[in-house]
Amino acid sequence: MGEVKMTDIQYAISSQTVVIEKLHGRSLHLFSQKNAFRVALYKLYRHPAFDQIVLVLIFASTVLLIIDDGQDFVSIINKVCTILFMVEATVKIIVLGFACNGSKAYLKSNWNIVDLIIVLSSSLAFLDQDIGFLKVVRMFRVLRPLRLVNRFPQMRIAIESIFQSVPQYSNLLLIIFMTNFLFSILGTSLFKGKFSKCSMDNVPEE
Repeated sequence: MGEVKMTDIQYAISSQTVVIEKLHGRSLHLFSQKNAFRVALYKLYRHPAFDQIVLVLIFASTVLLIIDDGQDFVSIINKVCTILFMVEATVKIIVLGFACNGSKAYLKSNWNIVDLIIVLSSSLAFLDQDIGFLKVVRMFRVLRPLRLVNRFPQMRIAIESIFQSVPQYSNLLLIIFMTNFLFSILGTSLFKGKFSKCSMDNVPEE
């Protein structure tokens, strides 16, 4: 029994050491690598159920955007989803660090920045004022389905490839513009003055 207990203790210490090694720096200048709260949040963040719950919330919030007709119960559920998204973002920021915790910091990922913008814009739903600026910012809620991209690596790679190929598209568009411009000059040269008059002889009178 003593050997079993020692083995369990050694496994727990080894597991804790692995977690600490995967954490970088002091998150938010408050939580060190050995901080028990940060280590616990890391285990929660790495649990398979964490991403599955977030996916369900994203699907639910997307459906709410479709059926949102101003009813109170829809607004309440929407606010609950927003609070849970804020909790998710907070967990990731504490675990990964906000900006100055190496290459894995929260703001070092463009998709995390998109997530943060969507979450912050959704949090404005708690303000009931109908200010024009707030209405515009709230429109960013329609980007919620984009959060699915961050959960599916294949989809993320496809979208990143599209954005990376945009400069090549600009060269192609320039060629198309120049071709159309040349044909427009040719058409003007060939047909100028040809369609400036029309005959009304065959048009029946009312």
